[in-house]
Amino acid sequence: MRTKSLFSPKIKALIRRLPTQDHSVTVHSKNWTVGVPLSVKQLFGGKEVITITRRELHKLNNFSVMKLQKIILWGYPTGGMGKAKTMVGKPCIRALRAKLKHRGWADSWKSFFAKVKGPGIREITLTKIAHFHGIRVQGQESLILDNQILAALPFWREFRGLEIHGVTGKTYPEYLTRMRKIARKGGFKT
Repeated sequence: MRTKSLFSPKIKALIRRLPTQDHSVTVHSKNWTVGVPLSVKQLFGGKEVITITRRELHKLNNFSVMKLQKIILWGYPTGGMGKAKTMVGKPCIRALRAKLKHRGWADSWKSFFAKVKGPGIREITLTKIAHFHGIRVQGQESLILDNQILAALPFWREFRGLEIHGVTGKTYPEYLTRMRKIARKGGFKT
């Protein structure tokens, strides 16, 4: 497979211009009407469609029900084949909030995942939750690692030799380390 470099002049220029905080996801209320708590329906405020940006998610109060629900809607705008509807439910959100608030974590991704996992909450979702709550894993700021990113990594020369077949206790910290090195070398914001 032919790969490209993140350090090529065109790609570097593009990365520097990306408005990452303005990256938004459009969520249609029709995907979130059946089997979800009233608090999720209220996020729409009677609108058919809402837009959720990274900036908004970073600004919301950490560990609030609204922040956790909006992170899940942002990550699964179409409802995630029903799994996301389980995650936004009150029992799951309450349990998740309690686990996040009593954090003595991030010694390792594996221990963090073991402490925080719950119904429907998988590693990919936890990378989003950790990122938007500013949680550090093994001393490193969390980054989102989802299926779209996993699928794109093999196309970039800088990720050669990094075997990631999912978000595991070993691969997630390796991904964070590699991303930090790339950011430093390329002069990108982290």
